[in-house]
Amino acid sequence: MELSRTLGLALHGPLQSWGAHSKLGVRETGPTPTRSGVLGMVRAALGDPRDGDQELLSALDRVELAVRVDRPGDLVRDLHNTTAGPAFKATGTAYAETIMSVRWYLSDAAFLVVMAVPEPDEAGLVDRIAAALEHPRWHLCLGRRSCPPTEPFTLGVVPVHPLDVLCTAPVMCSGGPPEHLSVALSGALAAEAARRGWDPTVGSTSMTRPLPGRRWAADVVSGFRLPNVEIVGADPTGLAQWFQEART
Repeated sequence: MELSRTLGLALHGPLQSWGAHSKLGVRETGPTPTRSGVLGMVRAALGDPRDGDQELLSALDRVELAVRVDRPGDLVRDLHNTTAGPAFKATGTAYAETIMSVRWYLSDAAFLVVMAVPEPDEAGLVDRIAAALEHPRWHLCLGRRSCPPTEPFTLGVVPVHPLDVLCTAPVMCSGGPPEHLSVALSGALAAEAARRGWDPTVGSTSMTRPLPGRRWAADVVSGFRLPNVEIVGADPTGLAQWFQEART
């Protein structure tokens, strides 16, 4: 499988939340952006409704996606109250019911997400996604609507293999350099990382692959460690500069 063009996204902001399993009263977050969360953001940028273009959903299933953890962030908890109703007592009297839920977020986390489509990309899907994210039709968020991304967000498309981008692009990191960098891979990219001899970590299974009809399938995510690369500080400007130079 040839992956020669890579779109980069810098996902960072005050708060992020990437749910995979939780629902109802406790809304958890995963440690990294999920496939469904990232592709949902792409569909929002394209203006595709929930039960919209099935042809687009099939095309997005070809996208290979990987996440590098530049800053894992800190877990924070929020007690969230909402008013639902009207509800009715046994006497028939209407009243507003308060529903409490616990919601978890990642604070001050930063991720480099890379996306690629196997050649030939006859429909120009990578460029179409990049253009939509630059000028989105609908509001974009980092998992939940209350979590907007911070600029610069879309880093552009470079003629570099996605795994090589993960290895060579500067890291968004505050403080000293991390002992190692973690990446989350699935599908062909995980197989290629294993072939290259990358150091594996514990893998996990997340309900993150979207299917038609608002259904989901399990997507096995494998973890790997990378050697340290250049540290550019918390500001992603250096990362954006690297992508700009790689395009030329």
